[in-house]
Amino acid sequence: VWIRRLFCGSKESYMRGWTEMRKAFEWEDVGMIAFLIYASVPISRFLYDVLVRRWRKDKPFEDSKASKIASLCSQIGRIASFVYLLELATEFLDGLVNHHLSITRAGIDITETFFSAVPGFVATVIYASWAARKISVWKRKAITDYMSDEKNFSIG
Repeated sequence: VWIRRLFCGSKESYMRGWTEMRKAFEWEDVGMIAFLIYASVPISRFLYDVLVRRWRKDKPFEDSKASKIASLCSQIGRIASFVYLLELATEFLDGLVNHHLSITRAGIDITETFFSAVPGFVATVIYASWAARKISVWKRKAITDYMSDEKNFSIG
């Protein structure tokens, strides 16, 4: 029943959802996310070429720590873009179902807290999973490097 009400809402409810989404939209957020995704690697490459390559001509940008940090920033930006789109979608749904759907649990209306908590919860899960995966990869690389070095296993 509530799904039918959700997708068969009136024009006013869609406009209310659109208005709520536009209230949540910030150009500064979009600019920062776009900067992280698209500009962190090129700017880091430029700064590396200008500042570091004078002294370290033997190490290309792709092998540098600056490249790794820029790649991490770009990945963080990609995750942030997904979370931001989810936040906008939940704002739209919050406005859309504001007067059509009431989720109650133990007599308490949880619609308001549900829609405001979803983006934060999803962001926490995604960022924590991403960080755990990165740490796992770094740990595996460190163990592999240690195990492949013969001096760590020489006797005497």
